[in-house]
Amino acid sequence: MAFNTFVFLFLFFPFAVLLFYLPGKEKTRLNLRRKIILFVLSLLFYAWGEPKAVLLLFLSLSINYFILRAESEAEGLKAKLLFAASLLLNILLLAWGKYLAPVLPLGLSFYTFRLLSAAFDLRKHKKKGENLRFSYPDFAVYVSFFPQLTAISAGPIARFDHFLPQLREMKAELWQLSAGLRRFLPALFVKVLLADGIFDLWQRLAGPEAIALPGFAEALTASLLYSFYIYLDFSSYSKMASGLSLIFGFRSPKNFNKPYRSASVSDFWRRWHISLSSWFRDYVYIPLGGNRKGAFRQGLNILIVWLLTGIWHGSSLNFVIWGLYYAIWLLLEKFYLGKHLYPKLALPFRRLITFLIVNLGWVFFAFPKKAELSAFLAALTGQNGLSSGTALYLISSHSLLIILALLFAFDLPEAFFRDIGRKLRRRPVLYKLLYFTGMAVILLLSVSFIIDRSFSSFLYFNF
Repeated sequence: MAFNTFVFLFLFFPFAVLLFYLPGKEKTRLNLRRKIILFVLSLLFYAWGEPKAVLLLFLSLSINYFILRAESEAEGLKAKLLFAASLLLNILLLAWGKYLAPVLPLGLSFYTFRLLSAAFDLRKHKKKGENLRFSYPDFAVYVSFFPQLTAISAGPIARFDHFLPQLREMKAELWQLSAGLRRFLPALFVKVLLADGIFDLWQRLAGPEAIALPGFAEALTASLLYSFYIYLDFSSYSKMASGLSLIFGFRSPKNFNKPYRSASVSDFWRRWHISLSSWFRDYVYIPLGGNRKGAFRQGLNILIVWLLTGIWHGSSLNFVIWGLYYAIWLLLEKFYLGKHLYPKLALPFRRLITFLIVNLGWVFFAFPKKAELSAFLAALTGQNGLSSGTALYLISSHSLLIILALLFAFDLPEAFFRDIGRKLRRRPVLYKLLYFTGMAVILLLSVSFIIDRSFSSFLYFNF
């Protein structure tokens, strides 16, 4: 079930809010009831997309729960073996889903990362002499929590030791509902109006629905549109998930921080999908030795991390190329560009270079099939001629959509609306009138576009 569907917006979500916000008297029982409600809702949400995969999710979280509970109570060699068993189980399950299963079970990559996070966090705290205590309902909600289940962007990857304290202090207050909707509705608008609209244009330029064989102009335009699309799609879904998480009592850290304003590739990966980057940093890069064991070992660690990042995204060769592409750029920046070239360049020029590097990187990401990737690269290098005329036609006929996508992709409206809001708050009556009117307009426009498109899948459901 996607957030931008009628079933979710007008059936599942209102029903979920109603159940979760039902009052209760005794705090402990109310907290347990809300955990059970969230777990059942999450299973229903998941079953809507892929009913058969619910059993896999249930078995995976249950087996991991018993292994990790046993590990938390064990000592010495037994604890180490149980920790290793948990890691091996989840890695093998992920490998099976990506490389052997006929179809990748929905959400497998993401709840596996949550399970691995739980194993690592429990181990880390145990080494410090701290024992994280958790019940089965705690663990079940952590793994299956529906706003964050179907994609990492559906909320940043939740760390177990960050999520667990919030489970124990769950609240259902009206300010959460209001603040959550303030995040959710504008992000829904960006998803259905801008991201999906730009994706349609990209399809007509370079996808299966391409109007004509793309020339250099079409390939360049398509690559730029895809860069806009992937950010608008991913970040908007992440913000929707963050808003939903807040409605149900959980705070999520910021997952994007103006990534297309980055001044280097390493800066880009500190701003893009922050939770995924930090996951690989904390659970893979640092345990491998990070930068503590000399330049050669650091370079090898970077290469390993990015190879794994590419493999995690998919089994196709293009994802491996994509991972290695970034590993090479990061190594170049680490050992040469960052020391000798970048300091000589003005900030706007560094941002432009970084965006072009990232833009080319998305080309490898966009085409899982080797033949399609080769054909697009041929067009991008001018082997099909300068232009078929399609680019100029689509840009001129969809100029407003492209301008809006450009503005939102570089996060330019954010400061504008923030300043307007700050000024309007001095006049509370006018502020509330405009706020509620604006939210209603956003919802109506979003719903009208959902009707028009019927259904549009979120990109990262594919992973």
